[in-house]
Amino acid sequence: MFKKKGSKNWWIKVRHRGRVIEKSTETPNKELAKKIEAKVRVDLVEEKYFDSRESLHLTLAELLDMYDQKHSATKKKPQVRKNENFLIRRFRELLGKEKANDLSPARIEDYMTQRRVEGKRSIKTNGEIKRIGDISEVTLHHELALVKHAYYLAINKWGILKHNPFDSVTLPKGDKQRTRYLSVEESIKVVKESPDWLRPMVILGLDTGLRLTNICELAWNQVDFFSKTIQIEKTKNQEGVCIPMTDRALKTIKGFRRDDSFSNIWVFGKKYKRDQVSKAFKRVCRRLQLDDVTFHTLRHSFCSHLAINGANLNDIASVAGHKDLRSARRYSHLNSDRKREVIKGLEAGRQI
Repeated sequence: MFKKKGSKNWWIKVRHRGRVIEKSTETPNKELAKKIEAKVRVDLVEEKYFDSRESLHLTLAELLDMYDQKHSATKKKPQVRKNENFLIRRFRELLGKEKANDLSPARIEDYMTQRRVEGKRSIKTNGEIKRIGDISEVTLHHELALVKHAYYLAINKWGILKHNPFDSVTLPKGDKQRTRYLSVEESIKVVKESPDWLRPMVILGLDTGLRLTNICELAWNQVDFFSKTIQIEKTKNQEGVCIPMTDRALKTIKGFRRDDSFSNIWVFGKKYKRDQVSKAFKRVCRRLQLDDVTFHTLRHSFCSHLAINGANLNDIASVAGHKDLRSARRYSHLNSDRKREVIKGLEAGRQI
C-alpha cells in the first residue's frame, strides 16, 4: 500500500495474471485499507473482481477493441482486421456506448431492423437513383456474427461476461451461394476490355481461381516456373494451396519477369490495394453491362468451368483451396453432362 502525493487515502497496487490493479481504497485508515486490499486479492483469485468491476462498465466499443487486440491481432492478417473494423463500423456508431452487459436480444432485433431500413433509403444524384447504406443479409450476418464471437470469447476465454444475448437471436442467413459466373464469351470480353495493368490480374483470376488479396499480393517466391504452380502458404481458410497454372497464366506471369525482377518481390511490380483493383474491375463490367459481377466472380467462374468440364467436387475443392466440400457443392449442378456420361457407362455395362 502507498499514498499518492496530495492524497490522504491509501492506495493499493495488485498484480494478477499479467494485469495490474491500482486503485484508491478511499480511506485514510490503514487497517481498513488492508482489509479492502485483502478483499480485492480474494476476488481476483476467485475471478470475481473483473466480473463485478470491469464487466459492469464495459461498453460494446471496448469489448470490440478487446476482440481486435486479443484475438484478431494474433490470429488474423492486417487486411482481415481492417475489413472487420470496417464491417462493424455502423454497430460501433449506433451501439458502441451501450454497456455490454445490458445488450438484450430485443435491442439486437431493433438494430437489425434499423440496418435494413437504412439499406432502403435512396437519394437522387445527377438524375440517378442511388441507394445509401445498402446492406445485404449476408453482410448483416457477418457483422453480427463477429460481435457474437466477441461475446463468446469474453465469456469462455476471458471470463469477464456471464451471458451472450446473441444466443436468443436468429441471425440473418450468411450462406448466400453465389452461382453467377462468366461464360466463355463474357470472359473473353472482360479480358479484352480490361486496361493493360488490370488484364494480367483478371487472367489469373479466371485461370487460377485465386482470391483478390492473393493476386494483389502475389510474390515471386510463390511462383514455381519449373512445376508451373503457384503456392499460397496461407489462404482465407488459414491453409495452404498449390495451384497448377494454365499456359495462359504461365505466359502472363512470365511477361513480368525481367533480369532485375527479383529485386522486387512483387510479381506485378508492387503490392496493389484491393479497392483499387476491385473498383477498376467493376468499371469494366459496367461498360460491358454485366450485372451482379465482382472480381470474386472470376473465382466462381474458374470453379464453374472446372465443373462444366467434368471435375468432381473433390477436385474443385482441392484446386480452389476450399476447406471442405460444402463450398464446392454449389458447382455440382454444372457438371450434369459428366453425370450423364456416368449413367451411360452404367447402362453400357449392363447385359439386360
